[in-house]
Amino acid sequence: MNRWGFVALVLFLVDQVSKFLAVHNGFFSLHKNYGIAFDLPVPSWIVIPLTLGIIIAATFALWHHRLNLKLSAALIFIILGGLSNLIDRLVYGFTVDYIILFGRSAINLSDLMIVGGVLLVIYHSRRPVV
Repeated sequence: MNRWGFVALVLFLVDQVSKFLAVHNGFFSLHKNYGIAFDLPVPSWIVIPLTLGIIIAATFALWHHRLNLKLSAALIFIILGGLSNLIDRLVYGFTVDYIILFGRSAINLSDLMIVGGVLLVIYHSRRPVV
């Protein structure tokens, strides 16, 4: 595992601990997101298989691009971010959001990992224009 994979693993663990504290100890603001991004109402019977499919696809991509360390790191961020949110849905029945932005939007660290990973995949998989 390269250093970025290690960073992603640490962020995954910090996110899981933060979610536990938000749900059980009230250390953070708690927003129960039963839908997907931006609280769009999508039932769990759609979200859970979709999330599993994305994690599996990203894992296959990781295996295929394992020699490209930058792209691999980006995929690890997506996989662990998605896994963290999937764990929430299976354990709590909702995604635990604990970072409130502007008093309106709620996110968590795994959301940032997913978005960051997707942006890095786009950046590192682009091909030079000839």
